[in-house]
This record gives sequence, C-alpha cells and structure tokens, in this order.
Amino acid sequence: FDDLRPTPEVSFAIRELKCQGGVNITASHNPKEYNGYKAYWDDGAQVLAPHDKGIIDEVEKVKIEDVKFDANNDLIQIIGKEIDDLYLDRIKTLSIDPAVIERHKDLKIVYTPLHGAGRTLIPESLKRWGFEKVYTVKEQMVKDGNFPTVVSPNPENGEALTLALRDAKEIDADIVMASDPDADRVGMACKNDKGEWVLINGNQTCLIFLYYIITNRIKTGKMQPNDFIVKTIVTTELIKKIADKNNVEMIDCFTGFKWIAREIREFEGVKQYIGGGEEGYGFMAEDFVRDKDAVSAMCLLAEICAYAKDQGKTLYDLLMEIYLEYGFSHEVTVNVVRPGKTGADEIKQMMENFRNNPPKQLGGSPIVITKDFLKLEQTDANGNKTEKKYKASEGVMIHFNNRSFLGCKGSKDGVLNNVGGSSSINIGTRRPQFFEVLYNDGKENFILQHPLDKGELYLKLKNKEEAIYLGNKALLGSRSEKSKAKLTTEYLQCPSIDATKYDTTTIDGLKQLITDYCKACGK
Repeated sequence: FDDLRPTPEVSFAIRELKCQGGVNITASHNPKEYNGYKAYWDDGAQVLAPHDKGIIDEVEKVKIEDVKFDANNDLIQIIGKEIDDLYLDRIKTLSIDPAVIERHKDLKIVYTPLHGAGRTLIPESLKRWGFEKVYTVKEQMVKDGNFPTVVSPNPENGEALTLALRDAKEIDADIVMASDPDADRVGMACKNDKGEWVLINGNQTCLIFLYYIITNRIKTGKMQPNDFIVKTIVTTELIKKIADKNNVEMIDCFTGFKWIAREIREFEGVKQYIGGGEEGYGFMAEDFVRDKDAVSAMCLLAEICAYAKDQGKTLYDLLMEIYLEYGFSHEVTVNVVRPGKTGADEIKQMMENFRNNPPKQLGGSPIVITKDFLKLEQTDANGNKTEKKYKASEGVMIHFNNRSFLGCKGSKDGVLNNVGGSSSINIGTRRPQFFEVLYNDGKENFILQHPLDKGELYLKLKNKEEAIYLGNKALLGSRSEKSKAKLTTEYLQCPSIDATKYDTTTIDGLKQLITDYCKACGK
C-alpha cells in the first residue's frame, strides 16, 4: 500500500488480487516495543500449521549477506485508493437495514482511531453508509506511533476513550467508538438508563452484533438454512442461546480469528458465514475478509445504534433486553504480563502449573468438567476422560456446577490470559444483575445477593429458569412478608412445602427451605 491502512484491508487485498500471501507490519494494540508483522496465506487469513512452521524454517535459512537491499521496482506494484474503493463498496453491502440508517442519518457518532490506521477509512466508510454526523477526536486523528494522548492505545482500556467521552458529552452524542491502531478491534461506549456513559466490553459487543445480525436477517427474510456463526471458546455462552433459540448453527473454535477463518474455509461452498467474534473486542461480519475488521464492525455497530434509536432505545437498552430474553452473564478478563524470554518461560511454567493443579472449586462450587486443549481430552468430576476433537492448543477450560467457567491460555508475547465467566441466570426483575453467591448446596440451588444492595436476596433453584426476588424493592415493592412467602410457595410448586412457615428473610431460613424442598420433591 502507498500509506498506512487498516489490517483487515490487507486480508481483503490478498483475496481480491489473488495473492499467494501477505504481510502487515504492526504492533497491533500494543506499545511499539511489540512491533512485528502478521503473515497471511492465500485465503487472506493469518497462517496456521503447517505453513507457520514452514515459513519460520525458511526464515532461519536466510543469512544477512543473502538479503538484497537494492529493490527491483519492476516487481513491486503500489496499491492504494482503487483497493480502498473496492473494499468500502463491499463493506457497504453488509448493511442489513439501510432504511433505518436513512431515518437516523443524523445519529451523532464520536470516533477515535487512537493515532492509528482507522483514520484513513473508518470516517469515510461511515459516511458511505449514510451517517452524516461523524465527529472525530482531533488530537487522536494524528498519525503517531508514540500514542502521546493515551497510556495505552488499546480500546479495551477505558482510559483510551477519555478524550472521545469528553467530546461525546459536549455534543450529546449517541455513541462513542474507538479502533485500535491497526484498526481491527472495536471499543464502544453508550449511555445507560440514567444517561451516564458506560463502557461496553468485548463479550457484550459481540453479543449485540450477533443478536442483531440473526434477528434482523430473520425479520428481513435474508436468513438462509445453511447460515452459521462462529465464536471462540472463551466468548460468552449467551451467543449459543441466541443461536439455538433462532435455529442458527453456532461453531466454537480456538481464540484468534485465524481459527474463525479456518471454520469459514472448512465449509466454503457448503455453508454461509454471517458473523463471528471473540471477547477480545474483535468482530468479523463478512467472509470477503478473513481477519477481525473494525471498519465493517463500526459501520454495523452504528446501524445497530440507529436501529435501537428507531425504537426509542439506546444500545444499553438493547443489551438489557437481550439479557432479559436470553439470560445474563458476567465475564472478567485478567492479563498477567511477563515481558521478554524469561517472561515467556514463566508464562509457560504458570500454564503447566495450572494444567496439573487446577482449582478444585470456585465460590464453593466444585469442578464439573476440565477441558485440556493441549492433551485434547475432557475430564469429568469422576475422573472419566474423553477425547476432544479440537486441534491442539495451550488452553485449559474448567467448568463449575454453578454454570461458571475459568479459562487460561498463554500467548507468545508474554501474556497469560485468564478469562472467567458466569453463565446465564434469568431473574424476574426489570433489569438483569450480577449476583454474589451466598449459599450453594452443591446441587445447583443458590441463595444470591445483589453485590451493591446487600438487602436484595434471590432464590435460584436448579430446575427453575428464573430466580425469584425476595428483597423489599423492585419486584415486590412494599408487600408483606406473608405475601412474599406466598409468592415463594408458588415459585416452588411443591405441594408439601408451605413457604409461610419459613423465615425467607434470613440465610438460615432459606437454607432450611432448600433442604426441605429437595427432600420433599426429590430435586
């Protein structure tokens, strides 16, 4: 290319020009010390085995005296705007509901490229989709590999969106979006139900994308029987719930878009890929690119924002509706950084320790299943082992009987990624919440507490899709203790249990209720 370009456009160009491969020089969303390059194969995806090893074997054969520093310009073709136009034209075809954009073309969008490649195409792409009010963060539209306005140019970090949020408050924007320096990741902020700006994490963004793609393809008659979506193994399981409920095939794969691209290649000509992503703030809405793509993702995200506004809602409201319909999940990612060769060795040892000495329980909940993606085996709570069909990888996933999971994987840049998730628990209240577990009887019967308001208690039984609210706010208002107990009796649906005989306002009373319920109803 003649100048800086988003990473996904390299993937597009390889496919469009039918190249044998490609290279993109980048540090991605990392500091410049991590500068290196991404290597792509002829399908536009980053290389997998055996090509990765084959390339390195050839690299190691090269001696410095073999390098020809005097280029033959006849063998080099510089590309630029002509590929940009083809790329942006193809991205525009991804719009599911152009009419909703036309009705809300005045949507106020604040965008920052964080000094990177997104500045070259993302504002233009948003304009081509029909959005007329795109405001860029002036200080961060400057190309600068030192990233002087942020601590880290990573949209996963809230600090990186500080200037964008400043501008959003000034103009009363509808949405804030940020791309990382090589423009393949998307960070997003929107207003909550109190009008406060909140950051939406990678799991939530991926959830919103796939919910919108599936439900609106169905509404517009675009969904086909052979359509499928892909997510990575550490990405929220709520996506599977959405896929299952709408009869759409979902495929799980390893972390990284090269694995998502592999699934597309496996089913090329047989099934149609319609979207996929991971918790690491990456999404790929198209199959004509085989890497995560912030250019297409931001345009689609703006359309989803317009879709929500068309119904008098915000993106936050839409997210809450997804939780209420499909259940709630909460995820936390912790990155442990150990730089250099010694750091990589330390990460390797940490992974080995985690693999050989996994935690026995999480929050009082014992292990149900351990999945070892290096040994390609799955072990249940009784020690029974079965083979996994995945390709070998470094990761370990542990599932607990409260529907939580803990995943751990190492990376070659000296980072240990720990991903924890609490799978969906539906509750009968206006807004979903994330709960603290006060009591777990080991049979998936829980007493839960709101993490911020310690007076709000919930009861969740194994055979019930929803938890019942037992506090004195929200659902029950100022109802008497007797009426709360009556509601609890109806929830149990166990004729021999009368909840009015139990003190449902105390932990001990609820524990006794659960014990008697299990005995009486054989749960």
